[in-house]
Amino acid sequence: MAARTLRFDSIESLRAAGFEGFVAVSELCQDNLDLIPDVPGVYLVLRPKPAPPRFLRRSRAGFFKGKDPTVDLSELRESWVDGTPVLYIGKAGSRSGRATLRSRVRTYLAHGSGLGSKYSHRTEFVRRSQNRIFSQLKRSPLIH
Repeated sequence: MAARTLRFDSIESLRAAGFEGFVAVSELCQDNLDLIPDVPGVYLVLRPKPAPPRFLRRSRAGFFKGKDPTVDLSELRESWVDGTPVLYIGKAGSRSGRATLRSRVRTYLAHGSGLGSKYSHRTEFVRRSQNRIFSQLKRSPLIH
């Protein structure tokens, strides 16, 4: 059987590949986390507007163990991938883990927006360096 190619160039191609849900962060921030399944799975963080990114000099994310999550602007620019709405692909849950799609999104909302414990007491966001860019996007999918 031939391998299937997954395209990340549009939301339509992601739907065709089987991704579903596509809930706006602004909707989730209105205490609608029950829209996210409370099961393990794969999730995407999207930025559907194709405009070039604008980065903030300082991160909005909360500190973890005194560590500033701010990433140097040159590193952010080097890491950016043009032509895709996908900012991040993640997995929630494992054989030994308890994370679910809902708990992972709750963590992103809490720490990516700098809201802290409004959504979660967990501080996983800052430890995961690949997640820190969300809070430095001027128009972040995690900032409403």
